[in-house]
Amino acid sequence: MSPETVGSYIRRHRETKGLTRRDVYENSPLPKLTLMRTENDSHIPKDHTMILIADALDLTKMERERLEKLAEQARKRQKWKYESVGNYITFQREELSMTREDVEDKSSLPHEVISEIENNRQIPDDATCDQLAKALHLTKRNRKQLENLITETRKKQERNRKREGVLAPGEELFLLDIDTVPPEPLDPKKDYHEGVLAARSYAEVLNYLREKKEFSLYKLAQESGIDRGNLSRIASGETVELRDATCAKLRKVFELPADTKLFRRKKKERSSRKSPHREYEKDDGEELRPGEHMRRMREEKGFNRQQAADKLKVRYNVLRDIESGKVPNEEIIEKLANLYGITAEEIKTHYGIREEVKLTREDLDVMTLGDYLFYERHRLGLSQETLAKRIGKNRATIMNLENNQQIPINTTLDGIADAFSWAPDDERRGMLRQKRIDARTKRNKEKYK
Repeated sequence: MSPETVGSYIRRHRETKGLTRRDVYENSPLPKLTLMRTENDSHIPKDHTMILIADALDLTKMERERLEKLAEQARKRQKWKYESVGNYITFQREELSMTREDVEDKSSLPHEVISEIENNRQIPDDATCDQLAKALHLTKRNRKQLENLITETRKKQERNRKREGVLAPGEELFLLDIDTVPPEPLDPKKDYHEGVLAARSYAEVLNYLREKKEFSLYKLAQESGIDRGNLSRIASGETVELRDATCAKLRKVFELPADTKLFRRKKKERSSRKSPHREYEKDDGEELRPGEHMRRMREEKGFNRQQAADKLKVRYNVLRDIESGKVPNEEIIEKLANLYGITAEEIKTHYGIREEVKLTREDLDVMTLGDYLFYERHRLGLSQETLAKRIGKNRATIMNLENNQQIPINTTLDGIADAFSWAPDDERRGMLRQKRIDARTKRNKEKYK
């Protein structure tokens, strides 16, 4: 027999009194979906909602206390579910009344792997996550929650690893000048002249040198000019990365030689991956960043930046931004092409601007709301900032709309249509509203799936 929940408790009392859900709606100011979601255990009611339900069902004082206790247990279990990946998978499995053997049969994963994951001794990889999601019949929303938990767990492990001073593969932390790691922690009573290569953390070497000089944290803060709270976090291992200025102050206060490697992290080599949209290359085969080609063309013509801006009839900072990598609009591209004697297609290729693709009505119909807004904005040559200013919103709103993370209200939709200079009877306004309706319908289906 499954344990009693808030939903089953409310449903039992409602049916005992011979009431339907409609009767409860009519006798209380409850929203229509609230009671249904509560009885299906897809929603834990808040305190004021439970009072409304209890009043509508005319529960006694003892029955109300029982309902509050069940709700408190549900909230604790809901909080426990999100504490770790193992807890989340265990919660989903028990919700379906499945055993680990059932999950093993449906996912073809070894029993030991499932046990390790549920006991938080192993983080599932992508393939294992897919198998568990299919075996537990996770919805898209639940799958996303599981992926977020896995990501957070990995980040937490990385932070713990850095705090403990354990170096990642390929990472090298130089703290002293010698070439072998000491087999024991640094001892301030010992005099290390040639026996130390590197400590495991900044905290270890800082405490070693501080005790060697007989500096308290307060005195070290006075001598170095570093905030005492920052020094405390370094000494305790909470701060695992130090700024160059902090390292320089520490080297100075401890009177270390200029060529010491103390408090210096070896710089990692940057990847040489090239962007597929940048086709211009230097003479030696290295790629040009966006804007650098425009700067070279200007210098070849013998113009300084102010002279070129005057000839283009644009402000100085506009040309500066273009040469720093900002994508120019169609009007400025034509001016640049005429001034430098090149084609507009060369400039577009350099900035990764692709030719507009003419879409049919069928292509537009299958687009999502965000894709359609992105298409129309690019077709008009508007940036996200420009569109946001025209409708009185911020850039983050436009970005969320185009990424289908937010559904706009009708007022915002009308403002976007006005910003696109569409007539009131333009059929594109109707298409925009229809796509909003489709997005709301799809979201509601996923929400109550």
